[in-house]
Amino acid sequence: MGPPVKREGETLHLRLWWSVEEPLPLDYSVGLYLMRGDELLASDDSAPQVSYPADAPPETSRWQTGSYYIENREITLPYPTSRSTYTVYLAVYFWQDGKRIAAPGLNENDLLPLYRFPVMSY
Repeated sequence: MGPPVKREGETLHLRLWWSVEEPLPLDYSVGLYLMRGDELLASDDSAPQVSYPADAPPETSRWQTGSYYIENREITLPYPTSRSTYTVYLAVYFWQDGKRIAAPGLNENDLLPLYRFPVMSY
């Protein structure tokens, strides 16, 4: 059985879990990108919006090793849209120059595929 089918106009609720292996020298931003093939349909770009722990700093340079940070994000599927397969990608980048950091599993555009799913349209 594949992933659940989503519908146009539906909002995706995503939970991101973060930790650092060593102190980070810079403050990074996070981008989530909803794409159909190479077409960008929606995005959510900002500094981390950490909800746990409650007193967590949004600046990644202040994150501590041995801690976990959780943030919740949302992306709404376009309406109207067409029936197809969509993918949510993640990028972590330095906010001043937009340069994405390297990590295992990235594609040729330095994006990490997080979630691939079919969308139904009427």
